[in-house]
Parts: sequence; structure tokens; C-alpha cells
Amino acid sequence: MRTTLVIAVLGLIPIGCDDAPSSGAGAEPAAAEAEPEAGGIGAFTEYQRKSMAAEAKVNVAGLVAAVRIAYEQESVDPETLQVVTHRLPSSAPMTPPAGSCCKQPEGTCKPDPSQWEHPAWQELLFAPADPIRFSYEVIREGETVTIKAVADLDCDGKLSSYQSTGKVVDGELSFPAELEINDPLE
Repeated sequence: MRTTLVIAVLGLIPIGCDDAPSSGAGAEPAAAEAEPEAGGIGAFTEYQRKSMAAEAKVNVAGLVAAVRIAYEQESVDPETLQVVTHRLPSSAPMTPPAGSCCKQPEGTCKPDPSQWEHPAWQELLFAPADPIRFSYEVIREGETVTIKAVADLDCDGKLSSYQSTGKVVDGELSFPAELEINDPLE
């Protein structure tokens, strides 16, 4: 009885309800018969691209955390062989090449540990183990470090980018709370 009541209340299946509308006059059209909204395909595509962009947000946040850890951690300066702290990581090249993943099957680059052998990626312990749609880069200029993710989600040659730029001021490394995002659904 309780199950029948819940189903009838939700309107999913009018079981055991004598006053439920029939398929005759005055009945509501079934959901399957309803006309699709104009732009439904476009809305779905936009939703897909937004979900793809989550990769960039997560990985940029992870790289920001790794840069913070590297900055606070003691390490040996390769030039002076002195133990130092408050050292930003070196720059890392765009890996894989920008826009290259969209041309691969399913629009993703398969994991390839050999791509992430650059010393900066090794220092940040960054080597994606899952397929990726974005390419990543670390740009260090003096006391500023930028973490960047770019992708061509729709393979039209225009790149979307997600980035965060941290700066050292008075010995403290800080990053903004929000990412800088350009063309998020490209």
C-alpha cells in the first residue's frame, strides 16, 4: 500500500488510483511524447563541455597546492648545493602540445608517463594517470608562477584556458581564490 501511494503521489505510475487521468481527453501528454525544447542539443553539448572543464579546475588546483608545498619545503639548490626554502619551481613546458588531445580518439590524450619527465613536472609530482583533455604548463618569472591549463574542447582551433598566478610578496606566496578563465567552453 505504501509503495503504491508513493508511486501515485510522485505521478510515476498511477497504480491503484481510480481517479488518475486516462490516455483519453484531459490526460497530460507522457514525458516521452513531449516535444524537445529548442536548443536541447546545444544545452547538452554545453553541459558536456562544462563537465570536461572540471578536469582543468581540479588539476590547476592540485598544481597550485603542489607549488605551495614546493615553496615551503626544504630543497637543495642545484647551483649552490645549499639547502633552501621559499623557492618556486622552475617552468615546465606545455604538456602535451596545446590542442593536441582533441585530435585523439574520444578527444583525450592517453596517460603517458614519458611526457611528464621534465624536472619541473617531477618536482611537482604531476603526471596524470587518467586520460586528459587539457595541456598543462608552469611559467615561472622571477617571484611569480603561473599554472595554466588549455584545451580545444570542440576542436575548432580556439583554446579555452584556466590559470592561476601566484606571487611572492614579503616572503609569502599567495594565489587568488578564483581561477582566471578564458573561453571556458572552447
